[in-house]
Amino acid sequence: MGRVLHELSYLENWRALSLRIRCALEPDEPRLIEHYLAEGRYLARF
Repeated sequence: MGRVLHELSYLENWRALSLRIRCALEPDEPRLIEHYLAEGRYLARF
């Protein structure tokens, strides 16, 4: 159960990053896309 909750937090973070990218909420943050892709790679391993 703990692993599921841990993965759920990564999924929620990935979705939040996606929203910030799509809506350009942080246009001056150059690492945003890198974080988004890293979260996606992490989630894809499971």
